[in-house]
Amino acid sequence: MASASYSLPQKILDEMIVDEGPEGRDITGDGTVLFHRTKRRDAPVIGKRHPKQGDECIVRWRERWTDGMNISDGDEPCIVGTQSTHVVGENTIPYEPPGIHDALPLMEIGDTVRLRLHVSKTSNRLEPAACELELVTFYRVDDCDGLKRKVARHNEELYKGITPLADVSVRKSVVEGFSAFKLAAAGALVDAPEGAEAYRGRARDFELGNALNGLCEGDIALVEAGDMIHRLDVERVRPVVDCSEEGDESVLKLEISAPAHSEPAVRGTKGDVKLRVASGLWVIDDEIVGDVECTPSVGAEPQFMALASLSPPLRLAVAKMAVDETAEVTHVDAGRSDDAEARYRVILEGVRNAVDLDDGVAYKVLNTGSKGPCPEPLDDVVVCVEEMDVTTLPLNLTWTLDDDDENVAGAALEQVVGKLRPGERASVDFNGKGPMDSTKGVVTLERIHRRQALIDLKPRQRIERAADMKARGNRAFASRDFAKAVRRYGGGIDAAAKDLEPDLDDEAIQQRRSLASALYLNRAAARLEVKEFKLALSDCDEVLESEPRHAKALYRRGRCCLEMDDWAAAKQAFASVLEVDASNKDARRGLQRVRDAVRRQKALDKARFGGKTVAKGFSEARPAPAAPAVAKPPEPTPANRRSAATAGLVIAGMFVAVAAIGWYGLLG
Repeated sequence: MASASYSLPQKILDEMIVDEGPEGRDITGDGTVLFHRTKRRDAPVIGKRHPKQGDECIVRWRERWTDGMNISDGDEPCIVGTQSTHVVGENTIPYEPPGIHDALPLMEIGDTVRLRLHVSKTSNRLEPAACELELVTFYRVDDCDGLKRKVARHNEELYKGITPLADVSVRKSVVEGFSAFKLAAAGALVDAPEGAEAYRGRARDFELGNALNGLCEGDIALVEAGDMIHRLDVERVRPVVDCSEEGDESVLKLEISAPAHSEPAVRGTKGDVKLRVASGLWVIDDEIVGDVECTPSVGAEPQFMALASLSPPLRLAVAKMAVDETAEVTHVDAGRSDDAEARYRVILEGVRNAVDLDDGVAYKVLNTGSKGPCPEPLDDVVVCVEEMDVTTLPLNLTWTLDDDDENVAGAALEQVVGKLRPGERASVDFNGKGPMDSTKGVVTLERIHRRQALIDLKPRQRIERAADMKARGNRAFASRDFAKAVRRYGGGIDAAAKDLEPDLDDEAIQQRRSLASALYLNRAAARLEVKEFKLALSDCDEVLESEPRHAKALYRRGRCCLEMDDWAAAKQAFASVLEVDASNKDARRGLQRVRDAVRRQKALDKARFGGKTVAKGFSEARPAPAAPAVAKPPEPTPANRRSAATAGLVIAGMFVAVAAIGWYGLLG
C-alpha cells in the first residue's frame, strides 16, 4: 500500500522511527494498520515468547497526532514514554493506541514496532497518525485444569519446572486483584505477605497443585480459584523422577544437587558408571530399621563398574542422573512384609558409555587422551592391543589406516582406531572379528603419523591425491565395501575441489573437471548401493550442473528418482539419456520400470479406491475404505440397450487411443 494513504508524509515517518523497509504487515486485514518491526529484543527470554489472548502486557508508546496533513505540536496532546498495562483483547483504559491488540501477539519482550495508521484511523485531531510501541514485559495467563494462573515473577535462569511428583516448598496467601502489574508497582512482589500458609510435600498433593505445574524455584504466581485470588511463592523445588520400569513409582529419584542445565549422562545399557553410595537404610515411617546391602557397597571407594552389575534400584536411578549429581533414591520392595522403604544417598562421579559401530562392534573409552583430532584415512597409526581373550601377550601394530595394501588390522579394529584420539584407551567388544579372531580386548592409540594435509599440497599434488583416492575407492567398490568406497570417493572430491582452477593451466583444469565428475558419479553409485538415495541424487546434480547432457549422470539420477518413487522425474531423466544415446539399453529398461511402477500403483488404487488415483508411494499398510453398496441394475429396455451400445463404442474408442499412446505417453 502506498505511503500516501497515511496521514503523515513518508519523510516525517522516517524521521520519527528508523524502519527496516518502506512497507509493513497488514495486521487488521483491512489495510488500516501496518506493522513495522524496528527493534528486536537483545537476548532470548526463557519461558516467555509471544503474548496470547488474556495476557497482561506492560507497554510504552510514543505517538504523533495530526490535523489533516499537519503534525500536531504546541498545546496539542502528545504522549511520550507513557507506560501502561493492557490485557490483550480487553479495553483496560479509556484510550489506547489503535491496533495494539493486533500487534501485541506478534511481539516479543524487548521488541519495538511502528504502527502506521490509515486516514480512516486519523479522521479527527484526537487520534494518532503513527505510534511507536515497545513491549516491556508481559505476564502469562494460563488455564490450569480449571484454575486461572498468572505468573507474576519468573526465574529465567532455571529450566526445570515443577512436575506432579516434585518435592516443593510453597507459601500461599490471599491478595486483592489479579493484576500483577499493580502488585509490582506497589512493591508487593518482594516478599510473601505475613501470615502466609506454608506447604511442603508433593506438588500433586497441594490443594492448588494444578497451578504449580511448570513453575520454577523463586517464581510467584497469582491463582484465581472461584471467588478467591491466591498468591503462590515457590520457595524450593526438588525434582523427582519415577525410575521404575512399570511406572508404579516403586523407584523414585529426588535430585539433591546437580550441575546447571545438566542432562542424564548414561546412554544405553552397556556402559560403565562410577557411583558412590554414601548411605543406604531401611526406613519405616521415618524410623531406621536396618542397613541396605547393595552393589556397590555403602561407603566403598567408587570404581568404574558395568551398569548391569548395579543393584536394580540403583541401576534404574543412575540412568536418570547427570554426572556430579547427588540424589536420594527411594525403593519400595513389594517382597517385604513390613512395608519398609529403602533410602539411598548416591553421587554419580563418572560415566563411560558404550558406542556401537558396524557389525556388532562396540567400544568404551577408558581415559581422556590428547585434544588432537582422530586419525584420518591414509594416516599411519601405532596401536597396542592388550587383554585379548585369545592371548595374554600384547599385540603392537603399525599400519596405514584405511589402506588396501596393508590389511594387518582388520575392519573391526580399524573402526575403533578411527574414533580414538592419541593416547586414548578403549575396551572393545570385537564380536569375534578382532585381531587373531579375538572377541574382546583393550586398544590404545599410541601415536599418529599424519599424512600431508590438503592445504599443504601443491595443486598438482592434490590432483594426484584425488586420482589415488579414486583408485582406492574403485577397489573398495569392487570388494563390495560400499561404505569405505563412499568415504574414499569423498576424499578425492575434497582434493579435486574447484578452488584449484586459478592455479592450473587449461590441460590441468580439464583433468580436474573430468576427475571430479568421475568421483561424483562413482560416489553416487556407491550411495545407491547403501540406499542413500537423496545424497546420490545430489552427487548426480553436481555433475549435471556443468554437463547437463552427461548420459551416466542422467541415468543414475533416474535410478535415484525411481527408488524415491518420483516417477515423473525418473521418466524425464531416462528419456534424456535416450536423447543423448538412443541405443542405451539401461535407460530403456529404466523407462519400463517406471511404467511398471505406475501400472502397479494404478491397479492398487483401483482395487482400493474405485479407480481414484492417490499419491505415489501409497502405503500398503493403510486400510482400504469400505466398499460402497452395489445397486441392483435396472431391467433392460430398448432405450437402455441403445445407451449401452453407445457407451460400448465410446469405451472401445478410448481403449484404442490408450493403445496408440501407451502408458509412457500418459505420464506427466
